[in-house]
Amino acid sequence: MKRHYSIDMTTGSITKKLIQFVLPLMASLLLQQLYNAADKAVVGQFAENGALALAAVGATGSAANMMVNLVVGLAAGAGIICSNLLGGKQMDALRRNMHTTVMLGLASGVFLAVLGVCVAKPLLMLMSCPENVLELSTLYMRIFFLGMPATMLYNFASGILRTFGDSRRPMVILGVCGLMNVLLNLVFVIGLKMSVAGVALATVLSQVGSSVWVLWILFNPRDAYKMSVKELNLGKKEVLDVLRIGIPCSINSVLFSIGNVVLQSTINTYGGLTVAGAAASDSLTDIYFQILSAFYTATMTFAGQCYGAGKPDRIRKLLLRSTGICMGIMGVICVVSLTIPNTLLSVFNADPSVLAAGAQKLRVVAIGYVIYALNETVLGCLRGMRITVAPMIISVVCICLLRILWVVFIYPLFPQIWFLYMCYPVSYVTSLCFMIPLYFRTIRREERKHLAVE
Repeated sequence: MKRHYSIDMTTGSITKKLIQFVLPLMASLLLQQLYNAADKAVVGQFAENGALALAAVGATGSAANMMVNLVVGLAAGAGIICSNLLGGKQMDALRRNMHTTVMLGLASGVFLAVLGVCVAKPLLMLMSCPENVLELSTLYMRIFFLGMPATMLYNFASGILRTFGDSRRPMVILGVCGLMNVLLNLVFVIGLKMSVAGVALATVLSQVGSSVWVLWILFNPRDAYKMSVKELNLGKKEVLDVLRIGIPCSINSVLFSIGNVVLQSTINTYGGLTVAGAAASDSLTDIYFQILSAFYTATMTFAGQCYGAGKPDRIRKLLLRSTGICMGIMGVICVVSLTIPNTLLSVFNADPSVLAAGAQKLRVVAIGYVIYALNETVLGCLRGMRITVAPMIISVVCICLLRILWVVFIYPLFPQIWFLYMCYPVSYVTSLCFMIPLYFRTIRREERKHLAVE
């Protein structure tokens, strides 16, 4: 790799290199989140009957995320393997896995496109999507999923760049394509009066642009990667390795989403205005979540390189640095969300009823995310060390099952919407009670293994 793009995470200052890697990564994820946030803001403010259009887009969030998470864990699995191989300087195996990763991205995108178009309406009906927004939500979701081949290609291919510590170029790509998305939203919604179809189409076109750009970097013979179309393949060994590590990550993500789908189904019973308020809140908390995801991805990549290099002591130090910075950022965000929730939510819709409903969710979720910061950095370290099955089991019990039990048994005892949202922080605390002991057991095992080799 060219020196000014790559970061060797196995040596040097952990804090400096973590910040150097995580800041562009955080910007990239925030810009990616801008796609959906811009959809909601534009339809909420400029579409005819904006509150209804906002509810239509917002009602698709949990269902779409659940389906995307069917395969997004494979991208994480591919990234973990590539990081381990890079840290261990196994360059031939790394190159084979890079080409397999691109092909897996394309295959998974085609799979999601077909699945999304076919099940969009039945899934939304199963989630009790309000009848007055069902058709609009279905239209948005189907167009959105037609762009999945481009979306998955970008996610898998940009993961290769980040394996090498190159988080700056994905940031530039998403910055340009995010601006393109916003401009197209305005053209399609204000100029062409396309409402939810317009914002969905704008997102698809933006994702096409980002995928073409990142593939150009990987396959450009003048760039350091110099990947070759002739070497693209789905090698049996490489695919099996990705599936072994990635499937538990996907199951983890899907189960996380299932819990959210159950919650969204309950929220939908409160009617369109509450759904719109929750959608506005989700637009903000999704942005907050991208900050957490940036630290999770950075920690996982960092730990993956160190694991491949046989340096568990660096992973211990990494967790302390990453957790401290991440929890500090989330603490500031939490204070702002508690202090001026209506000001933040008014970006998406100014209806007082929508603002009141959104503020109820925003306050509870923001507090929970301060706790969840520790969960994400611990999870990143575990997955970087190829521990994926046990975290999946923890998520099954503490995230998915607990939230379902909360909705079915606990929430009915005090059926207030804010009490429904309390399952977020409760599930995070419960998960940590199991995740932290797992981390210490794993890192101690790796340290003993390292000492035995020496």
